[in-house]
Parts: sequence; C-alpha cells; structure tokens
Amino acid sequence: MGFSIDVGIWQGVMRRFIIHAGFHKTATSTVQKTLEAHQDVLSPFVQLIPRKKLKPTRKSAQIFSVKHDPVELGILQAMFVEVLSELKPDDPRPVLMSSEDFAGYLIGRHGIKDYRAAPAIAAALKETLELVFGDKFDLVLYYSTRNEGWLDSCHWQLIKNSDKQITLEAFRKRYANAADFAPIISQVKAAIEPSQVISAAIEDHAGTLGPLQPLLDLCGLPENVQSKITLARPQNVSGSDTLREELLALSETDKDGLVARKGLTRARRTLIRQSKKR
Repeated sequence: MGFSIDVGIWQGVMRRFIIHAGFHKTATSTVQKTLEAHQDVLSPFVQLIPRKKLKPTRKSAQIFSVKHDPVELGILQAMFVEVLSELKPDDPRPVLMSSEDFAGYLIGRHGIKDYRAAPAIAAALKETLELVFGDKFDLVLYYSTRNEGWLDSCHWQLIKNSDKQITLEAFRKRYANAADFAPIISQVKAAIEPSQVISAAIEDHAGTLGPLQPLLDLCGLPENVQSKITLARPQNVSGSDTLREELLALSETDKDGLVARKGLTRARRTLIRQSKKR
C-alpha cells in the first residue's frame, strides 16, 4: 500500500511489539503519562517509544482518517520505518508504544463520524513491521474501550478545544454508532490476522494500576516491578454541566467567526480556569 519503502533485512533478534492503538477518551493520556514518568523502572524490561517520537507516524494516521488516501498510509509507513530504524538488533526487550491517534482523529473533528479508518491503519503498521523484520516479530494490538460516559467525554474534549457548536444531546445522537467498538475491533482482527488483537473496557480494571494493567501484563512485567509504578492522576477530566453550557455559549456568541481563533482559545481557557476556583 502507499509507495515502495526500501529497507534492509533485519539481522537481529525476534522482537515483540505491543501497540496501544486507541481509543480516545479511555484514559490513554493517563496511561502515557504514567509510562513516561516510570521509564527508569520499565527500561530494564521494556523499550518504551515515547508518544513524542511517534508524532510523525500518528499524525499521518490522523490525516488518513480524514482523507482515506492510500498515499497517506505510505507516508505513515515511511515515518514508522524511521522509528523502527532506531531499534538495536541485539535488544530482546518487548517494544511498547501508546497513541490513540493510531485509531485516527477523535470523533467530531474534521468530519470524523467513527473509527472506520482504524483497520487500515492497523494493517499498515503490521505491514511495516513485516517489511523491516520479516518473520522476526510478534505483534499485539491493544484497544482500551469504555462502557459508560464515553460520548459525553468525547463531547467535552471537542468543545473544550474547538469552537464546535453542538449540544451534548445532539452529539450523543449523531455519534451513537461510534460508541459501539466491537465491529471496528472485529475488522482490525480480520485486517491483521493472525496477529493478536486485545480489547478491554477501562471499567474492568479497577485495581491500583487501572487502565495501565493490561499493557504491563502484555509486556510480561514482573509483579514486583509493577508495584513500583504509581498511576498518574486522571488527565483531561470532563468539566461540569454548567461549564459545558458556558463553553457552548461562548462559541455561540461568535457563530459568524468574527473573533480571532486565539481570542476564543484564551476565553475558553479562562472559563475553565475560573471554574476550578468555584
């Protein structure tokens, strides 16, 4: 798919890849922040690829989710090869990476209605691993899901960071199908078989490490090492119903687009900051 990528033949050891590829608003930021804060604990056992290093790859995935252009998948693969080229041939540690952007853009942004791009993105990631490693790799894709409040959380993320003018009720109705993750996960399984695809709702992991637990288990991290990890506080928590209404009202006052975007951004941040003092 995309365009031809010239890579050499991998002469190193077998590598295991665990990719946390979505979905948005399922504690992914909390997971990523925790992982990156504990690299010293993880590094003897797991090679973590920080989200920042994945930026060109995940941005290409986002663009593909809008355009559905095979060329964008080719760009994604080229960017992913750059990431993989830094792996050392004699390093046997599993490789862990986490980015919800591997499922595409958040619903509601850039006309995205669901995660239909996720299977093609997953297939492109696997094909790139095949190009680089031949048969010397094992891939596990992990998707975190959410049983309760997911659409509400997506709506909050959208209105907090953009001038979208859509009520929570309308958002729930418009994107109801996107909250059904099962069909997309089934399509991902078909796209990358026989590689493993695992999914779990964040509500199913209420222990000390919460949504991070499945990833650590997939990495084979010993329990005595896991005990040294402290889960970061929840990130990007939704605001109150009152604040949600205030943000929508703010966007409504500029429905003709007369206020500069930076001005609206500052106004939104001020509202959010003030709400924390109430």
